[in-house]
Amino acid sequence: MKKLVLVVVGFVSFALPAKNLDSRFGFGVATTDFDNLGMLSLRYHIDHFLSTAIQVGFNTDSAVNATRIGAKILRNVSMEENANFFLGAGLFVIADQGKTATLSTGIELDGLIGMEFFFSGLPNLGISVETGLALRSVRAVTFSSLGTGFGAGAVHYYF
Repeated sequence: MKKLVLVVVGFVSFALPAKNLDSRFGFGVATTDFDNLGMLSLRYHIDHFLSTAIQVGFNTDSAVNATRIGAKILRNVSMEENANFFLGAGLFVIADQGKTATLSTGIELDGLIGMEFFFSGLPNLGISVETGLALRSVRAVTFSSLGTGFGAGAVHYYF
């Protein structure tokens, strides 16, 4: 087990970046499986390996009445010519009425794995997909997988 950890840490430490996104902001949209809520997303790449994302989503429809606000921190672990593979963690504050008469609030902790890829002719457009595990505390504490269908995702245009 120690050898596996050392190999993974070594791989993460010496990965070479494919896309230079240092100090670049990306603005776009993201999807989640929490009430199929679309979100606005702002992603900032601190350096070759580390990035953060702030996401805000809401739906005031009386049948849904859901809000999700939070942040993710992502670490690139493998980088190809047009794709960056990452691990990450997220923390969100969520509110959901669902099919009940009262609004319930709670938090969500996410453990993520995903990739962001770029098309050759569109170097500023990043498309990401991710999946992982979530621990939610709305009405009850639940543990679930993330992603509807193939997974959650986002599209960011980098400035």
